[in-house]
Formats: sequence, C-alpha cells, structure tokens
Amino acid sequence: MNLLIAAWLLLSFWLPVTQNQGNPGQGISVAIQAEPGTEAAQLTITITNATNAPVKLEFPTSEFYEVVVLDNSGSEVYSSSKGKAFLQAFQYITIPPGGSKQWKEAWNYSADGIRVPAGLYKATVNVKAVKLSGKPVDPQGMEASIDIKVPGKERDSRSEAPGENTVFHEINVTGSNGSYTVTGKARPRTGEFFYTVEDGHNQLIKEMKVVSGSKYPDWAEFELKLTIPAKQLPKNGTLILNLYEKTAGGSITGEPVAIVLQQFRGTN
Repeated sequence: MNLLIAAWLLLSFWLPVTQNQGNPGQGISVAIQAEPGTEAAQLTITITNATNAPVKLEFPTSEFYEVVVLDNSGSEVYSSSKGKAFLQAFQYITIPPGGSKQWKEAWNYSADGIRVPAGLYKATVNVKAVKLSGKPVDPQGMEASIDIKVPGKERDSRSEAPGENTVFHEINVTGSNGSYTVTGKARPRTGEFFYTVEDGHNQLIKEMKVVSGSKYPDWAEFELKLTIPAKQLPKNGTLILNLYEKTAGGSITGEPVAIVLQQFRGTN
C-alpha cells in the first residue's frame, strides 16, 4: 500500500496541470469567466487561494495577466497587452487565506478595429506571476481557457429589415483558410452585381460579375464559392469580400458592402 501511495504521489508531481486548476499543489487556482453581450464579452479573471495561509504573488512587471483570443483556425484576433506599455518593476499581490483576486477585461469582438465574424472563439488567460510565496511558478498552472460565442451583428449580417436603398441582405459566410461560401440576398437595379476579394494591400480575386436573377425591388438568393490559394493568403491581415452594383456606365453605385471572410495573425 505504501508503495502505491508513493507511486501515485510521484505521478501527481510530474503530470501537467490541467486548465483552470492553477497550481493545485500550492493551493492556488486560476479561472476565467465570460459574459458575451451583443457588442462585447465581459471577462472575469480570478485567482483563488484555497490554503490556510496568505499567498504572495510576485510579478516582474505591472502586467498581471494577458488574455489572448483565438479563432477556430488558431489565429490570434485579440491580445489584452497589444499596444500597451507596462512598468518594468517587480509588483506584488498578497491573497489572504480563502480569499481571491479578480480582474475585469472586455473584448469588443474586434481585431485591429474590424469586428470578427460570428462564431466560436477561445479566450486564454495567462497570469504573469513568476513566484508564489518565494517559490517558482509552474506557468501551465497559471493559465485558464474558455470558449466565447460571438453573435452576429445585425448591421454586418444584414438580418434586420432592409432599408429602401439596401441592395444586399442576410449575408452569411462559412469556411476558412482560403475556401469560403457566401450566401445572401440581392436586388441590384440592373439585375447584376459585382464582387472582389482583397486583403487591404492586394486584390486576391479580381472583379467578378454575378447575374442575380431579379431586379430591384425583388430579392433573389445567391451563393458565392470563393477559393484562394494558400500561398496567396496573408500571414497578417484580413480577407475582405466587397459586394457592389454598377451603373450602365461602369461606376459603382448604391450601398457597397464589405464582408470579413477571415482574419489571419501570423499562423500561415
């Protein structure tokens, strides 16, 4: 029996710490909660001290934590530390027995100022403590993750009642990594509309014409199958589909629409 207990303790020491458990051997746990709203997700990061003694956390800078959000392809769309400067001096936080420390963070569903498509995203918090009561911290134990379901934005999805001059309605995008399907409704005045795909620097799909099958004010459903070779996908950037109609003279008219297909953050 003593041998079994010793073997179990040895395995427990070497097994990696699971998410949301912090450093359980030291009585510290890390958790992250999310409250998704229509315009932003409110995040709560909590460190709990389940021991009977106070615990002192040591941080090398004033950055106590970092929250990173990834999309379903593993690309980073948000970092709480991006664009911020932190005091380069040691900081200390003491958590009393049975107590906890909380921080609040908000993500407005955007990446570089552009709202991300609706879908499931993963938020991971890493508490930046390097020592607990003078002992080195296991970095894996100071992480926790949670899934966030980003809702569709009415204006972006065109799901609200269309205005008098609205040409494109109920746009939906599926797919990733160069293969996308775009569906929706259109009612161009000329019976045809056009589209391009670009990444903010290069036009990846040149102007294409689509015959809608109806004219304003009647709606017709459409489906676009878009394929972009992997070598042309941006390493850092946003794929944007532009939908628009043109006059008989070739000028863009009406209400052009820009749809985010996918955002990339250096994972290609």
